[in-house]
Amino acid sequence: MNKYVSDHGKSISVFLITQYYINGWPYSKGDKKYEQFNSDMTSLRKKTKKFSYNRKKIVVDNMKYRAPSRWSERSKSYEKAMKVFYGK
Repeated sequence: MNKYVSDHGKSISVFLITQYYINGWPYSKGDKKYEQFNSDMTSLRKKTKKFSYNRKKIVVDNMKYRAPSRWSERSKSYEKAMKVFYGK
């Protein structure tokens, strides 16, 4: 786990996926977006896709997904922490 965190912990994509795990996966089997969402999250983790976001939506390619709970506040805290720890 420590190796994974040191290799990927600076990634906002991994932070996003972690927030989904903590707050609940937004789609269940049988939901229209389930398979695509899972595929997109895997691509974000592998860094083969990028995402954009606003307060309520995560956008991967042209697919829009519900953002994790309190994503707006959490993403701002993440960005602040990255500046403090890594100067980014």
